[in-house]
Parts: sequence; structure tokens; C-alpha cells
Amino acid sequence: MLKEWEKEYSQLNKMKHSYKSNSGIEIKPLYTPSDTNEVEYDNDLGFPGKPPFVRGVYPTMYHGRTWTMRQLAGFGPPEETNKRYKFLLKEGATGINGVFDYPTLRGFDSTDPFARADAGRGGVAIDTLEDMSILFDGIPIDKVSRAPGKNQEKKLTFFRQNSSIRIKAGF
Repeated sequence: MLKEWEKEYSQLNKMKHSYKSNSGIEIKPLYTPSDTNEVEYDNDLGFPGKPPFVRGVYPTMYHGRTWTMRQLAGFGPPEETNKRYKFLLKEGATGINGVFDYPTLRGFDSTDPFARADAGRGGVAIDTLEDMSILFDGIPIDKVSRAPGKNQEKKLTFFRQNSSIRIKAGF
């Protein structure tokens, strides 16, 4: 059966070139069980929704729910971005991709002289834990998938950690 498929594939494949991953590994047009002889199914591949999550984070994947639909959003103060988040969710978005302004990403307060030109531009200005509360006010964060924009996960983690430390220290 495999030889028959390979023959048919080679006759129908008009591009006649190989594909490689970003790591330079050749990608075959078809993988069969013979390619996985060394794979320990439970440890290396597993089931959808179970560690190591190679096959996805949900047991049903997109058979049980559709793809998360997100738009990048974030501009000005947290109140304005909160309104935008609510609008997007009302219009059918199922997730939020938050974008922070440059001062927030760099750790500056919006009132810092070095930040004044960029505060609230190109993203939402978040200076305090209260700003974060305002940003997500009225949004069911237990039901809405949310993610900061690309490469901002670390910044948000730092912000949360810093906020926690400041609260404990009484700042």
C-alpha cells in the first residue's frame, strides 16, 4: 500500500522539491507507524489534552470547540482598552491579545519624562496593579482566553511579580 501511495504521490506532485523545517530537518510528505518505532507513545506523544501536550491542550481539540479568535488590542489608558476588549468580545472574539505600550514594556511609569512621548501609544499604558484591574474589569477572565501580544509574556510576568512584591512591602 505504501509503495502504491508513493508512486501516485510522485506522479501527482508537481513541485518536485523537498520541504525542510526551520531547523533544517527534511519533512516527509507522509509519516507512517514505521517512522515512530522509537517513540514511546505515552511519554513522547500522548493523548490530546494530556501531557506532554504534543497533540494539543484540549482532549477534543477543535472538534469540541472552534479556534480561539483574537485581535490585537491596546491603546491609551486601561479604561479605553477595556471598552475595546468588551466590544471585541461582544462582536464574537473568543480571546484577547493585549498589547502594552513601550514604557510599560521597558518598565517605565507613564509619567516618567523618558516615557512621555510613547505613553499609551502603540499599546495600553499599565503603571499599577489598579491599571491591570481596570483593564480586565467586567471581563470574565475565567472564560475568555487571553494573551499579551508577541514577546510580552515575560513582561506581564515581571509586572505581576513586581506588583506582588510591592504590595507585600507596602509601597
